[in-house]
Amino acid sequence: MAEQKGRISRIVKVDELQHIVFGVVLQPDIPDLQEDIISAEEIEKTAHKYLMESRICGFRHQEKMDAAIVESYVTKNDEYYQDQECVRKGSWMVAMKIFDEEKWKGVMSGEYNSFSIGGFANSEPVDSGIQDEGGGN
Repeated sequence: MAEQKGRISRIVKVDELQHIVFGVVLQPDIPDLQEDIISAEEIEKTAHKYLMESRICGFRHQEKMDAAIVESYVTKNDEYYQDQECVRKGSWMVAMKIFDEEKWKGVMSGEYNSFSIGGFANSEPVDSGIQDEGGGN
């Protein structure tokens, strides 16, 4: 049975003049809020499927938002934005133009500072082969 998942990723750049936010939607090999990991190959499939089948911009997984994806790509190399850490090769990046003035004010105040992908996944436990010896990180 597919379980609904959430994954939060940060905004890395804001174009104040055009009301566009740029951000990471998914990064490969980084655990999400449920400790799940997604590969670069699955990220690319997900990014393509979103553009082909959905293109819906939502707000907090509860309502549609008056916004549009104006750019979408999967990084071919590691990328760096301003003083932030690296965005890994294989990450899905988008630029979202926000038409809703109240939501834009929330972006500018810092109240809204990330993207979160909502979806369904068939999860499979993976044995990493690493055993916790206690006292480690």
